[in-house]
Amino acid sequence: MTRRMPCLLVLGAGRNALPTLEALKRLGCRLVVLDGVSDAPGFDVADVGLLASTFDEEATVEAARVYAERMRIDGVIGTTRRVTVAAALAAEVLGLPGTPLVAARVTADRIAM
Repeated sequence: MTRRMPCLLVLGAGRNALPTLEALKRLGCRLVVLDGVSDAPGFDVADVGLLASTFDEEATVEAARVYAERMRIDGVIGTTRRVTVAAALAAEVLGLPGTPLVAARVTADRIAM
């Protein structure tokens, strides 16, 4: 029996995301990477690239929802603190476990922390 690769939606494809993306690939994950910069280096590591600003929560959620209508997504992660809320919202909309939205909002707001 062959084991299916988990499919992760990863928010952020910038240079700082590369170590995370490369580690996930080594673990055997299929990566759907979302970023608003079309030439972000993380797209080179991705199995699928989605172009939407990670700082636009509505655009991120919509891109995730549209992709998930045709392909399975098993989890959502963000590669920076600044996309924590978008990752929590996407996971919630897709019915996946994730950081509770209240906790994500506090994490994203340094003053609240």
